This record gives sequence, structure tokens and C-alpha cells, in this order.
Amino acid sequence: MKILFTLATLLIGIHSVAQDSEFKLNKNYPISVTGTIEMSSSDAEVTVKGTDRKDVSVNIYRKVTVKGVSFGDRDFKVEVFEDNGNLIIKERTRGSVSMMGYRREEYTIDIEAPRGISLVIEGDDDDYLIQNIGGSIALDIDDGDADLRNCSGSDFDFDFDDGDIRMDGGKGKIRIKSDDGDVSIRNASFTDVEASMDDGDVEIETSLADNGNYFFRSSDGGIYLDVSKGGGEFLIYHDDSRVSFSGDFEVDRDDEDETRLRSRTGSAKIKMRVDDGRVEINTR
Repeated sequence: MKILFTLATLLIGIHSVAQDSEFKLNKNYPISVTGTIEMSSSDAEVTVKGTDRKDVSVNIYRKVTVKGVSFGDRDFKVEVFEDNGNLIIKERTRGSVSMMGYRREEYTIDIEAPRGISLVIEGDDDDYLIQNIGGSIALDIDDGDADLRNCSGSDFDFDFDDGDIRMDGGKGKIRIKSDDGDVSIRNASFTDVEASMDDGDVEIETSLADNGNYFFRSSDGGIYLDVSKGGGEFLIYHDDSRVSFSGDFEVDRDDEDETRLRSRTGSAKIKMRVDDGRVEINTR
């Protein structure tokens, strides 16, 4: 009897699966024109676009197709609510499922919002396209990529594990922390940069502000700085690394573990620390 009871209990949690599961949400929500969208999700293709609208359009579609045998159960839903002029979007998944067979997931999140809003996003295995956002942007992402275009805010904070960051434009302050991903930024005018990389490369094209502060650290990756305007003092600490530069520099020191450069114009402070990587600095 014990054996039969145990088998019956196990069979209750085992399902033969050949079905589709869909989640749809298409709704508009209020937000302050300078409010913040806070969002958490996983495994989604996410698009956030700033427009002239006054509210936020949220369009979420998720379809899971499975064939085979599944063990357990999972409940998926997304909570969206307004909070003091901000909008909160939270993915909620309860339970767990193991399966033998085929599983395909289609999951998209499309958001249109006022241009002046800010973003605080936490994701796992998501990919992001963010366009025309004028407020601050903070991204905390595991294993996903982000592409930012025409984002005119002045405060950026990126914390990535294995994903890549691409950005066109940007000003003010930016903080980057990345483990194994690459960072590529063009047409920027940052006044303050803090970039810490492990195995990835960081490529930044930016002007340098007088009295601005710029710090780069890389363990096994490369640092590539293209200075579009301005200059200052460059202090580079390196170990088993290659350092190259082009432009109108005065070389104060160039030895095995330290390189000091000074451009003829500008008063920015640029510090770099790199192990087992490469440094390239170009000025125009």
C-alpha cells in the first residue's frame, strides 16, 4: 500500500504535455512626466521607447509551447501598478517545472512612455532596446544585452554580468560594472566616468570636460578611449599590458608598469588600471 500511495502521489505531479500557454497584457497607465518606471523580468525581449505621450503604454505577450512530460507546476503573472507618480512592473513566477521534451518561449515587452521618465530595470537573460529616454537609466542585468539610442539623460548606471552594452549618445555621469561583457559607447560627452571590467573590453568615444574625472579598470580586457574634444592628464598603471596612444601628448613617464601623458589642452583627470590587457588612447 505504501508503494502504491507513493506512486499515486508522484503521478499527480507528472503531466503529459502537448499544449500552449499564453499571457497577454495591453493597457495604458498614468505616470508623472518625470516619474520612474521600475521593472523586473526574465527571458524577455524588451523595448522601451520615449514619445510625446503623457501616459505609459504597456504591451506584454508571452507564449510557451511545450511537448513532452512535465513535473510540477508554475504560475506566471505580471503586476503593474502606479506608485506616487511612478510605474512598477513586476514579473511574478511561482513554483517550478522540470520536463522532458520540447519547450519554446516567445516573450516580448513593449513600452511607450513620456520622454522625460527615468528607468530602473532588473533583468535575467533579457535583451533591451531603449530609445529616446531623457531621464536617468539604471540597468542591473544578468546574461542579457542592452542597446541604448538617443538617450539624453545625464545619469547612467550599468551593472552587467555576461551581456554587452551598446550606446549612441550620453552625457553627464556614467558608472559601468561588467564581468564578461563588452561595452561600446559612441558620440558621448561625459563629465564623470567610472568603468570597471573583468574580461570584457570597454570602448568609449567621448569629450573630456575640464575638471572632469574619468576612471577605468580592466583585468583581462582592453580599454579603448577615443577623445573627441578636450584633454587633460592621463595616468595609466599596467601589468603585462600594451599601451599605445596617438595625438598631441607630452609623455611624462613611460616605463614597464606606469605611463603618464599630458595633452596640451584641457584639465580633466583620467586614471586607468589594467592587467593583461590593452590600452589605446586617441585624441583628435
